Amino acid sequence: MSEYEIPNDNEIPPEDIQPGADLRDIDLSKAILREANLSRANLKDANLSDANLNNSDLSDADLGDANLSRANLKDANLSDANLNNADLSDADLGDANLSRANLKFADLPKSMLRGANLSDANLNNADLSDADLGDTNLPRANLKDANLSDANLNNADLSDADLGDANLSRANLKFADLPKSMLRGANLSDAKLRNTDLSGAYLGNAKLLDAELRNTDLSGAYLGNAKLSDAELEDVDLSEGNLYNADLLEAEFYDVDFSGANLSDVNFSKSELEKADLPEAKLKDTNFLEANLKGANLTKSILKDTNLRKARLQDADLSGAELENADLSESILREANLSKANLSNADLSNADLRHSKMLKPNLRDARLSGVRLSGETNIVDYNEEIEQSLSKLEEISDQETQDIIARASRELRTVYSENGLVESARRVLIQERKARSREALHDSGGKRTFQWALSRLSWFFTGYGVQLKPVVGWMLALYLLSACVYWKVGGMAWDQSLYYSIVTFTTAPPETPPNYLTSIVAGIETFAGTAGIVFLGYVIGSRNRI
Repeated sequence: MSEYEIPNDNEIPPEDIQPGADLRDIDLSKAILREANLSRANLKDANLSDANLNNSDLSDADLGDANLSRANLKDANLSDANLNNADLSDADLGDANLSRANLKFADLPKSMLRGANLSDANLNNADLSDADLGDTNLPRANLKDANLSDANLNNADLSDADLGDANLSRANLKFADLPKSMLRGANLSDAKLRNTDLSGAYLGNAKLLDAELRNTDLSGAYLGNAKLSDAELEDVDLSEGNLYNADLLEAEFYDVDFSGANLSDVNFSKSELEKADLPEAKLKDTNFLEANLKGANLTKSILKDTNLRKARLQDADLSGAELENADLSESILREANLSKANLSNADLSNADLRHSKMLKPNLRDARLSGVRLSGETNIVDYNEEIEQSLSKLEEISDQETQDIIARASRELRTVYSENGLVESARRVLIQERKARSREALHDSGGKRTFQWALSRLSWFFTGYGVQLKPVVGWMLALYLLSACVYWKVGGMAWDQSLYYSIVTFTTAPPETPPNYLTSIVAGIETFAGTAGIVFLGYVIGSRNRI
């Protein structure tokens, strides 16, 4: 009895099962062809449904349009075979060798391919939906436009594979290797990518909606224009990755490494980015609307033209960040660090800056209306930072620099006043007045020299109308100096000279001065004392109107 059994075609003797055999259109359904050697055989349009081809040799065979549904091809050698448009639905190809095989448009839904070798195979437009490809070897395979929805690719090797426009929705890619693979336009929605290696992969325009990415390596990957809305990214490495214009709406990020990543034009609105690591990240034009960035590390990151409106940035580190033209309106920046941050032309209106740290921020033309501050909000040396940044611009004159500092001071003074922080408002008012004084001094035409002189007198006599120390200081100096003159020149006892000076200072000399010099001093003291009392009242009143 022959080792082969062909139950449905009596015209084919077992002897015809040999290398190079012509078996076109033959009915080999349910045939037992274990360990058969059909290498180079022509099996085009043949019916091999339910056939047992376990451990058979079909290398270089032509199986185009063949029906292999439910066939047992376990351990079979199909290297270089042509399976174009073949039906392999529910077939068992476990540990089969399909290297360099042509499987274009082949039907493999629910097929078993665990441990199979598909390296360099052509699976363009193949249907592998719900197929089991666990531990499969697919390096350099062409899976362009293939349907791998619901497929199991656990621990599969897809390095350098082409999965452009492939459908991998709901696929299991846990522990799969996809370094440098091509996934342009691929659909990975709801896919499980836990412990997956996608380093250096190309995922431009790919869909990863609701995908699970845990412990995933995406370092150096390209995700430009990718859709990651509602995706879950935990312990993911995105360092040096490129996510230009990617959509990450409402995605969740936990312990994600974004160091050196290009995140320009990315949509992070409503995303969970708590404690995200984003130092020196490129975030130009990025949308963080209502995103959660609590405790995030954004040191020296580029956030120019970025939308951070209503973002939660409590305890975030934005020191040295580039926030020019950024929208931070209504954002929560409590206890955030904005030291040395460039906030020129940034919109901080209605932001919460209570307890925040802002040492040397650049507040040039920043909008601060409605900002909430606390006594612990530390905003210092902003004027120095503005002056330093503008000194590098040749087109900005010294006069314009001082005007910009004065306007920034006025904006900040208004905010301090609105928050009831009167002492801080006084301090900023002094910076504003000093800047206006320097602006007048730098007038190239010299027309405002008189204005500068008046400003300096205002500083000396009234502390710009808000400081008590200058007024009290020169009043006390005048009182003691006059007393010394009455003592030394007028011949009065020291205690008498002190009494005489205080009365003269506050009203008029209690008696005629002893000699000519003391008369002159008494006149000056009376006039200056009256002026001093007026100035003192003015300063006390002005201090409370800041």
